[in-house]
Formats: sequence, C-alpha cells, structure tokens
Amino acid sequence: SAAGRLPATVRGGDLRGGTVRISGARSSQFLSALLFLAPLVGQEVTVEITDIHLIQ
Repeated sequence: SAAGRLPATVRGGDLRGGTVRISGARSSQFLSALLFLAPLVGQEVTVEITDIHLIQ
C-alpha cells in the first residue's frame, strides 16, 4: 500500500438512539460492540435480540 497505510477508508456518521434488532446467531463480538457503543450515543438505545442461540 502507499505510504505504509492499509487500502481502506473508514468514515463515521451520526450516532442516533433507537432500537437495534439483532439475531442471536451473530457473533458475541458484534453484540458487545453495540453494548459498548450505546452509552456514547447520548440518546436511549434499545437492543433487541430476535432469536437466542445458546452455546452448550
């Protein structure tokens, strides 16, 4: 890559509160990221898990 940088660009947007619906089949890291981000939004955030997958 040019100048020792990754060939990727990340652009942020506005953080808004509201409801996030997520499948329990998603990785736990994805859900953890949502939970860590929620307090930074400045508005109420509700996370709904649409189906729960238990690890046995």
